[in-house]
This record gives sequence, structure tokens and C-alpha cells, in this order.
Amino acid sequence: MGEAEDWYCKSLAIKEELGDRSDIGFTYHQLAIIAQDRGRPDEADDWYRKSLAVSEELDDRPGMARTYAQLGLLAEYRGQPQPALEWNIRCVTSFSPSSSPLTGTGPAALARLTRQLGMPALEQSLAAGHGQARPAGGPPLHHPPPPPTRRGIMTDPAADAARAAAAILAPDLGPTLPTEVEAALADRQHPGRYIDPVSLASLIVAIATLAWTIYSDQRDHTPDPPPADIARQVRITLREQDTLLPTGTERITEIVATEIIRHASPQA
Repeated sequence: MGEAEDWYCKSLAIKEELGDRSDIGFTYHQLAIIAQDRGRPDEADDWYRKSLAVSEELDDRPGMARTYAQLGLLAEYRGQPQPALEWNIRCVTSFSPSSSPLTGTGPAALARLTRQLGMPALEQSLAAGHGQARPAGGPPLHHPPPPPTRRGIMTDPAADAARAAAAILAPDLGPTLPTEVEAALADRQHPGRYIDPVSLASLIVAIATLAWTIYSDQRDHTPDPPPADIARQVRITLREQDTLLPTGTERITEIVATEIIRHASPQA
């Protein structure tokens, strides 16, 4: 992780010299994730806010939503559920519909925090104007949008499965894994950006994407393909691609395959 931080800092210096604001904001975000992973929450908060300022300057709403969600996760990590709730409200109300897949971990975190704090806390935060895609201190909304519901959600089964697998694996592989997977999913939206091919998060996203493709193909012939078959085919394909597979890949592929089927079921 230290080497990655060094490279991002070197990259940041070059991007700042070139005035590449979009990649500057992205690098701020990656440095925040590294700081959070290394147990430096104050530094992570500073980097996230710098990234957010750039996204707001560029009106990059996906970038804003991604950082709102990460600030929410960071607030939860610091034992601050109310600010976490407010950041996640900003995240999920950044788009219309509010259930856009670009909101990442926001909807799940908002549901979790609402269960923890209660519906009155959610309603009060919305009434105070936190349901808006702008930084704290902006003018409140006069008509705050309603909280998101599961009905009618636009889905990306591969991304949903990757997120679910990260949450399941986090107790064993590290509490920041969901954050890292979210960053890897964001990188997937920017093909020109460098993606670390050996990072666990990138591997989980690659497995989920491949598993969804295999599931879709098998479903044309078998209405209910078993997760074990999908997981096995994923491993075979990865080996054929000479992908470096770490210890525990078998369990990862089985979890991801199970989650692919679970998230695809409403669409079947």
C-alpha cells in the first residue's frame, strides 16, 4: 500500500502540473482510500473533501455521489452515524431516479443507518436540506425528495454481486474491502484509467463481471444454473487468461456466483 501511495503522489504532481482537474480529483479520491485503509481517518477526510471540491467544480455528479458515499462510510468508521446518514442522503439524491446504480454503496448504507437511527432521523435530515447534491452549508431544499425504495431500482447485477461479496468477505479480508471494490467499480466507468490487475478488489470486480457473462450464457440453456458450475467456469476462464489467482480464489468465486444468481433472480 505504501508503494501505491508513492505512485499516486507522483501522479498527482504530474496531473497538477498539467492542470488535469478530472484526474486530480480521482487521485485525491484514491489517496483518501489509502489513508482510510492505513488507519488515518483525518487525512482520508481531507483527501475526500478535496476530491469532492473538484467534482463539484466540474459538475461531475457520479464523482460527487461516489465521494458522498465514501464520506458516509468514513463517518460510520469514526462512530458518527448522524453525519454518515446525511452524507448518504446526499449520495442517493444526487440523481433522478435516486436509485441510480451510480450511487454505489449509498442506498444500502442509507437503509442500514435508517434502521439504526430510526425513520424520524431520516425525515429530519431530509427536512434540513441534506437531500441535495451540494456541500454542507448550502441552502436547504424546500421540497426534499422522498427516500429511495427498492421498487424500480436500476440494477447492475455484476456490480451488485461484487459489492455483496465484498461485504461478506470483509470480516476475513479486511474492513476496507467494500470501499476498495467501490473504487474498482468506479474505475470500470473510466477505461483510460489504470486499474491494478493484482488488487483483490479489482479481482472481485473482474470475477463478478465474468460470472455475470457466464450466467447469462448458461441461462439460455439451463433455466437455473447452479452457482458451483458458474464458479468453476470462472476459475477455468481466469486460468486460461493467465490471471494471477491468490489463495482463497475458490471461495471468492463461489460467493460471487451465489450473489450473481441472487441479484439476477428478479430479472429472470
